[in-house]
Order: sequence, then structure tokens, then C-alpha cells
Amino acid sequence: PQYVCLHNYIYRRWFRPYRSEIEGGRFLCKFFSLRDGLDSRYADSNHLDPTQDAIDEFVSLNRALCGAIEAFPTLYLTEPLVPRKHESNTERGYRKFLIENKTQQRYLLQHLFKALLMIIPPVRCAFQPSAEMGGNPVFLVRTGVEGDLSAPIDFNAIPQGRLLASATELKKNVVKVSLETAVDFVMALEAREVAAVGLRPDPAV
Repeated sequence: PQYVCLHNYIYRRWFRPYRSEIEGGRFLCKFFSLRDGLDSRYADSNHLDPTQDAIDEFVSLNRALCGAIEAFPTLYLTEPLVPRKHESNTERGYRKFLIENKTQQRYLLQHLFKALLMIIPPVRCAFQPSAEMGGNPVFLVRTGVEGDLSAPIDFNAIPQGRLLASATELKKNVVKVSLETAVDFVMALEAREVAAVGLRPDPAV
């Protein structure tokens, strides 16, 4: 699947032995594969660029997801331990373990997760080595939720020569760049936030 190649590419760029913070499953990004009815057989190009309506829907979905994640510990650990519809025995057993042992996973929703999306259009190819994915076009989208960041996200920090389509050509909160450029940009933002406020959660606590 495409997301496996993407994961491999980004992991190789991001991970540094003994330096990268991986406590609690931390990683540079989280993948979600969405299906909106697009059919590559009718595409005019090798990549299916999202419409502005689709981008707006992705932003709304991200906000809803973040809200659900932030509410999750309270809802998940305090509701009565009764069988739920569509809940497997394994899921219920895990929930029972968490409730009875009051396990503290110390998972935190990172501020950048709420503030920035990377949209990767489906690629029309049967196979592509992960090492060659850096040139694939992606979209970086500001969600408008930047109040918890140390500073606003500024797409002007991306050199003009690395833009495939600027915020003025698309919308002020969207730029189109290569995957390589996008990963560079997100890694720089991550480093900026860690330098400003430290790791979340604080490994010393």
C-alpha cells in the first residue's frame, strides 16, 4: 500500500537513533487513508489534487478528530464497563485492564497535529520504491488552530523555488510542495516547538 512506502520514506528522514523522542508512540505524522469516491480512471493527470471543498472537509475532520481524542481519556475510562455495540472482546478486555489498573499512558495530542495537515493525493502507479517518493506532490494545509504554538505557521519560510503552487495561487492556508519539502518543513516546525516549550509530555516528569 502507498501509506507503507510513505511511512518508510518519512521514518528514514525523521528517525535518529537515541535522539528521536518515541515515548508513547511519537512519530512525525499520523496517516489516515480517506476514500471520497474519486476514481483514478477518469483523472487527467498522474495525481488527483483535492478540491477546495475536499480540503475544507479534511480540516473539519481534523478538528472533530482532535476534539474526540482530547475527550477520549475521560469518556473511555469513566464510562461503566458494560458491553458496547461493535466492541470486540479484545477491546473490552483492554478497556477493563485500563480501568482496573488506572494505567497512565501519558499520551498527549501534539499542538502541531491540530495546526497542520499534509494531504497526499493518490498516486497512479502500481509500485514506487519509498526512497523515490520525495518528489511526489503533497499539500500542506494550515487548519487555523495555532493558538498553542510558540509562533504561527508561516509558509513564506518555504523557498519560492521549492513551491509547486503557492498560497496565493491556491488559498492563503494551502501550499503545494514535494513530499521532501513538506517533511523538511514539518521537521523544522517540530524542532522549533521542542526548542520553545520542550517535549510533551516532559520525559523528566
